[in-house]
Amino acid sequence: MSLEKMDHVAIEVPDIARYIDTFTSTGGLKLLRRGIATATGVEIAMLGDRTGMKIELIENKSATELKFLHIAFRSADVDTATREIAATGWELGRGPNDIPAAKARSAFMTDGTGFEFQILTYAPDSPDVVQW
Repeated sequence: MSLEKMDHVAIEVPDIARYIDTFTSTGGLKLLRRGIATATGVEIAMLGDRTGMKIELIENKSATELKFLHIAFRSADVDTATREIAATGWELGRGPNDIPAAKARSAFMTDGTGFEFQILTYAPDSPDVVQW
């Protein structure tokens, strides 16, 4: 299978600025990038630690609590990984599509229960691929 390593976990938050401050004030995470989610148009923020592991914050102003949204894995080739994973019974939820702000290509796979995971391929100069 062509999944490489875990890339990030996505969490829905009611106030993105508050949670950026909460996580970055610890010194354990740095803000890598803010932007707008391609699929939904809501604000997102990507925070990373020293090793390159990340948390993606996705704002939902009407949320009353934090919510786990998805887990993401890196792959050298999203299109090939999508086909391989589909052959094991997972379904393509959306994509593959390009994410210009992240300099990445992405697809979401689902198992039909509502759980989904993302597959990502990054360009070498992606702002989301940072270790410090």
